[in-house]
Amino acid sequence: MLLEITWTAHPVIFQVGWFALRWYALMFIVGFFIGIKIMEWIYRREGLDPERVYYLFLATFIGTIIGARLGHCFFYDPDYYLAHPLEIFKTWKGGLASHGGTIGVILCVLYYANKDRLSKLWLLDRLSIAVAVTRVTGNTAVAHPGRSQYATGSLLEGVEVLKEVFAGIEVLLHACDVLNSRCRG
Repeated sequence: MLLEITWTAHPVIFQVGWFALRWYALMFIVGFFIGIKIMEWIYRREGLDPERVYYLFLATFIGTIIGARLGHCFFYDPDYYLAHPLEIFKTWKGGLASHGGTIGVILCVLYYANKDRLSKLWLLDRLSIAVAVTRVTGNTAVAHPGRSQYATGSLLEGVEVLKEVFAGIEVLLHACDVLNSRCRG
């Protein structure tokens, strides 16, 4: 029985000049892509124009990036970033906070719902499905060595198998998602 996979890959998948694609970014992109497809399906099912999903994607993407960066800067080191505000824009130095991204997404989705004349609760309810997928893909990448200061090199460290939740199908979830699911009952 396989109990552990040791993943020793470099955190950068490939680099061309100044651009480097990292595992975390790739999984983030994969999560957004799957989320878009889920929302297109929901829009079609509920009789809405699925092309509007791309505007929703733009709103959530902007909210995620800006919120996550500002969250990192002002939740973790506000004194430094208030003293050096231009450092906020230096994203290549790292630093995103998922809870800041959540706040950013909520604000941008509320704006989008007003603009498209959609019920805010209806949209947030449907979007939560797509957001959960993006969280799982992003948290999967957190286990990658070099991505997180907490990662130790084991892909399955901090991952748990939940058989009972998914009708007997074994699905690997990151510890954050396990904790979230247990806290919600």
